[in-house]
Amino acid sequence: MNVWIAASDNREDLVEKYLQSGNATANSPDVNGYTPVHAAASYGHKDLLYKLITEYNGDINIKDEDGDTPLHHVEDYDTCKFMVETLHADYKIKNNDGLMPVEVLLQNGDDNDKESLKMLTYLQNLEYGTGSYNNMFGIHGLDNKILEEMKNNLKLKLSDDVSIDSSNEMDVEKYSRIQHIMNNSENVDADLEKYVLEMLQEQMIKQSQQTQTEDEQFMDNAKRQKK
Repeated sequence: MNVWIAASDNREDLVEKYLQSGNATANSPDVNGYTPVHAAASYGHKDLLYKLITEYNGDINIKDEDGDTPLHHVEDYDTCKFMVETLHADYKIKNNDGLMPVEVLLQNGDDNDKESLKMLTYLQNLEYGTGSYNNMFGIHGLDNKILEEMKNNLKLKLSDDVSIDSSNEMDVEKYSRIQHIMNNSENVDADLEKYVLEMLQEQMIKQSQQTQTEDEQFMDNAKRQKK
């Protein structure tokens, strides 16, 4: 057991023992630059994270060797929101690949799970500074470089031998749409950009609807319990 594993396991007693011994701090890096703050954030241990920042001088924006901050590592919406709104984590910091946390989530695309999609929606709706991508689809924080990479990835998929699930109507429709743009569009880049933004907007709407449904179910359950 060490301070990083203790933080990952939410062993506050052991973490404090290590910190109070003077052999480690909240910002002590392992061989990969991963700190107890990263560990607590990654595993969603909000109470421990709060203690590391407020009582042990932890840096909520500390970077590991890849330039990732704890906000790049967080995996659940509640902790993400807590870090930004309570601990004032800077969501604009970029890692060594030049990506903000929201851009990492955008790159993951369909690989995002439910929690990641909630974080994506939340981070996109925050107020971004200059240089962010704003458009008619209401998508904010999308760096132009990332948008170009996403378009290029679509082009590469068509140039390679891509196997699609012919039984999946959505996969077939997406592939056909991209193929049509590449073969028939007078302005391929503009139409690919529109396609990417439409897909992102659709993803955001679905997540927003799902969150609203969950909130309504929660309220209904709460009302029934009061009766």
